[in-house]
Amino acid sequence: MTDRPGFFCPYLQQHLRRVFAGVALFAFGTSASGVPQSLSDFSGTWVLDAARSGQAREVWFVSRAHKFIINQTASELAIDSDGSIADVAGPLVYKLDGSEITTANLSMGDIPGWTRKIQTKAILDGATVVTYTSHVSETTDRNKGSTRETVGVTIVLTFTLSSNGRDLIVERTGFRPVPPPTLHDRPYRQEDDLVYRKDTATYVKSHDH
Repeated sequence: MTDRPGFFCPYLQQHLRRVFAGVALFAFGTSASGVPQSLSDFSGTWVLDAARSGQAREVWFVSRAHKFIINQTASELAIDSDGSIADVAGPLVYKLDGSEITTANLSMGDIPGWTRKIQTKAILDGATVVTYTSHVSETTDRNKGSTRETVGVTIVLTFTLSSNGRDLIVERTGFRPVPPPTLHDRPYRQEDDLVYRKDTATYVKSHDH
């Protein structure tokens, strides 16, 4: 080791050049919300454009929201709205790599022998992200010591960004992985099931938030 002034200067200059280059690459390669520019950024507060959206159609387990608040990172989306998504209040998180997230659904409190869960999954494809939100119930037979898991309704929301990034088109619909034998005391028919209805609305990005 030496105490001569300037001995480490060439090394430090090269190191700092590499650091600054990396910082510049990161800055120009990400949006303000930290989302890589290679991904569409759905972040923001999106307000319903009622004039362009028309009258809402009834779809079970998901009402037409007047506002979506979306926070996005490089790996996940957190979506909240003033309506309900799969009859659940509060923000829901979706992984952008397509993996599922399962969380407890405590909206009805603690019911012995019955556990309610919410499963979320998202598929990102360019300017469109499709979210799947499923009700899952787990019942326990204490006498037999067995547990049965049932997937109920899955709500599907499709978010599509306009080319200028100012509009967000949201389609809401759903499906039943296992249809019931009857619906409204009648033999089940998919065309009578409001879960499968589709509704499309247009949202504009708010600059007030």
